[in-house]
Amino acid sequence: MLEVNGINNRKGRLDIGLTQATLDGTSYLVAMRPVPALHAAVVAYVAERDVYGKIDAYSGWIAELAIVAVVIVLFFSYWIYRIIHQPLALLVKSFRHAEKGQLVPIGSTSRHDEFGYLYKQYNRTIEKLDELIHQVYEQKLRAQASELKQLQSQINPHFLYNTYFTLYRLAMIEDNESVARFSSYLGEYFHYITRHPDDAVPLRLEVKHTQTYAEIQRFRFDDRITTFWDPVPDDAAELVVPKLILQPIIENAYKHGLENKLTGGGLRIRFRHDAAAATLAIAIEDNGSVVSLQDAAGWTLPLHARDEAAEGTGLRNVHRRLQLMYGETSGITLAVSEEFGGLQVMLTIRYGKKEQP
Repeated sequence: MLEVNGINNRKGRLDIGLTQATLDGTSYLVAMRPVPALHAAVVAYVAERDVYGKIDAYSGWIAELAIVAVVIVLFFSYWIYRIIHQPLALLVKSFRHAEKGQLVPIGSTSRHDEFGYLYKQYNRTIEKLDELIHQVYEQKLRAQASELKQLQSQINPHFLYNTYFTLYRLAMIEDNESVARFSSYLGEYFHYITRHPDDAVPLRLEVKHTQTYAEIQRFRFDDRITTFWDPVPDDAAELVVPKLILQPIIENAYKHGLENKLTGGGLRIRFRHDAAAATLAIAIEDNGSVVSLQDAAGWTLPLHARDEAAEGTGLRNVHRRLQLMYGETSGITLAVSEEFGGLQVMLTIRYGKKEQP
């Protein structure tokens, strides 16, 4: 007997479409159409296995094709990664290293495609940049040495005359103890100037030399000018600085600010070291002629000038040598001293940005 499922009777009428039936354990698809005039229905049925059997036979093939398609997609993805993405990522990584100043050539240049050409051209560019950087650095070192020699030649004759006149005066009054101490200071001074082989020295040696210079000037000015020194920070004592960066500034203070003071002249040297920021600031202040902000701003301009006429000044020389050694953010700035009312010369050394060859 055929058991029919899904027959609905709406308002006494047969409204039957496609449904499913079971006969002797076999499933059939049944299509029925009602015949109202005969109060009957026309029924047609077919076994499900005859309809779906062939479709089931293809399901295995479909699964196999899907697996093959996934394998092909994975293969092409890996192929694209090896052929395009991986070499491109290596090139981008090399450019990022170059941006940080790490001029490292790409080792893998055996490729014969477009990336191989790019690798070779990149390596040639890196080699040329490295060569140019070394040339520029050597030129800076030569310029630094030249400026140091120029500064020494400026200092020696001018200072030599004054010291010998001072020594002559002490000898004439037969102050033998002062002559001995003054001669000792002169020996230390000229030994540092003429015999020290390095163009850069630890900060403690530069400070010691400048203190010797201040002691010599104290003899010359008969204690009319007092110099106050803050202690050098312990963690900055071995910081390497260009030779002769403090003396020209103190000499400038004596010559232009304090020389005409008959009494009460004052000069102070302060140190401020920020190890976290890798910055050292040295302030040199005097109580010479009263300085206005406008004057300080006007004196600052020659420090940044590029003309040859500005090269001869001691401040300009120190400013340029600091920049040569530690970069453009280091150097000298001028301002009015809040404590003394005279000129404040601030040396800033940002050694965290120190240029490397």
